[in-house]
Amino acid sequence: MQPFLQSLPFAIFSFGAPAFVVLAYAFWRKRAASSWLLRFFTICCATAFVLNLISLAFLVENSLLSGCRTVLVSVLPPLMLQLTGERAASTKNFGRPKWLLTLTVLYVLAVSFAVARQAEYGGFFDDTAALMLAASAALAIGVIWFFFPPGNERIWMLSIFAAFFLTGLSTMFSDNPLLEIVPDYLLVLFFSVHLYYSARLVFFDVFLRAGAFVAAGVLLLAGTFTLRSIFPPSSGWSGIWFTALAVAPLWSSAPFLYKKLGIWIDGRLGRRYSVAQAESVFIHKLQNVMSAEELHHAAMEAVELIFDCRPEIDFARNLDSKGDDSVAPIEPQGYIALKALKRPLLSDDLRLLNSFATTLGVMLQNVRLRAQRAELLDLAGRAELRALRAQINPHFLFNALNAVAGYVGSRPDLAEETLANLADIFRYVLSRSDQEWVRFSEEVAFIRAYLAVEQARFGTRLQVEFRHDEACLGIYIPAMIVQPLVENAIKHGCSKVVGIGKITIVATAKERGLVVTVADNGPGFPADYSSERSAGHGLRNVSDRMRGYYGDSRNIDWESAESGTTVSLTIPMMEPRECAS
Repeated sequence: MQPFLQSLPFAIFSFGAPAFVVLAYAFWRKRAASSWLLRFFTICCATAFVLNLISLAFLVENSLLSGCRTVLVSVLPPLMLQLTGERAASTKNFGRPKWLLTLTVLYVLAVSFAVARQAEYGGFFDDTAALMLAASAALAIGVIWFFFPPGNERIWMLSIFAAFFLTGLSTMFSDNPLLEIVPDYLLVLFFSVHLYYSARLVFFDVFLRAGAFVAAGVLLLAGTFTLRSIFPPSSGWSGIWFTALAVAPLWSSAPFLYKKLGIWIDGRLGRRYSVAQAESVFIHKLQNVMSAEELHHAAMEAVELIFDCRPEIDFARNLDSKGDDSVAPIEPQGYIALKALKRPLLSDDLRLLNSFATTLGVMLQNVRLRAQRAELLDLAGRAELRALRAQINPHFLFNALNAVAGYVGSRPDLAEETLANLADIFRYVLSRSDQEWVRFSEEVAFIRAYLAVEQARFGTRLQVEFRHDEACLGIYIPAMIVQPLVENAIKHGCSKVVGIGKITIVATAKERGLVVTVADNGPGFPADYSSERSAGHGLRNVSDRMRGYYGDSRNIDWESAESGTTVSLTIPMMEPRECAS
């Protein structure tokens, strides 16, 4: 029984000392998220537990160490009472002046009794620590009974302080060594319950997670020392090597065991992914987004999947998140908020949330910059295409006016008909000056009007055959994209023929798009002809425009020989909404 009683203080101080130290550091780093009283109480507990652990482990005892421990043990009961009152004041308002006076009296008595015990004024003050514990516990029970709302916290706190009260009274009338250990365990229990209801994130992150790691480490070391006691090594170097070999497997397996323990705790807390897995899922969800709307939708899905909650993401406004760990700001503007959480958040979750917010900020800026760049490129492309189209308009209109002028005196009826066709051409060109896309039926009417003007010019020397499927008429094509091919066939083909020039235009709807073929019986292109180097043929203009619209100049092909030239233009199918954009 005696070894068991001796191990109890070592166990609680081994657990409490690192846990309170980590808590004190966490509270100090994030001072805005906790009250000064909770930070001070944590520091006092950490100091007391560390001093007791040093005293037990190294058997160190001197007046300074003993005096510090005595003062800390004396002020902890009034501190617990004050923490309880602070918790009660958050729900109800009770007499503050009387409360402060009561606390002041308790603190003065606690410090005075501690000094008296340390000075060893006989045995009169030996039981004052137990008396202060019982008195503080009795007052705390009254505060909880009258000011705490009904619920589990009230039940837990009443039970803990009742145990403190009974332990204090028992210590005054009994010398049982077990009673000296009980308050330390009750203190850890009180702090755990208080932390659970006032700062749940810290409770799960430190007391549950870090505490489990410390407990596992203590158990591993305890197993090593138990093995050493069962098989005591000989003294000297053999004993040192035995201890090293016994500890080495535990030391080597510690990272693996801690990782497995962390995964187990995460599973019990309802976490679906580890940190690395969560980051991978988040990046995978966002990697193919092309717009701010797609980014918002993908981020909502990823955050909901990872945190098992209802997220709120806004790219347009900021949210005051002071003291709220479930909100992370997005730079330069926006936030992520986790709503309706089904599990507690740990520090890893907060780091993930802030990492996701940073990633979203960077991706949002990239998406917006990409959209601005695409808009600028689109505007530049439209300006370039309009400029290319403008190159053919004067070219064609000049030839049409010459044809009309030639018939005004000799054949006024033909001149009048030609002027009517020319008016149709003018109206088409002017009405389509700012319109990029037209139906093929509109382009057909335009080409027929143009051919009528050219036939009036060439007379019987020009024969035209025009065939097209009915399915072609509703297909959208770039405005005035076919006319340059027809003009090219007449200017560089039929007009060079001695005799009758023939031009054949065929349009068919195929799976890959609209295919327009323009053939003539002219002399063909020069042997070294290339559309990239040509300045006088319409093919280069059409090729450049097709590249601008579709990104591929191979939509136009030609075959040229002495018997004539055939140019084939393939126009991909376009939906009306695509054409409007």
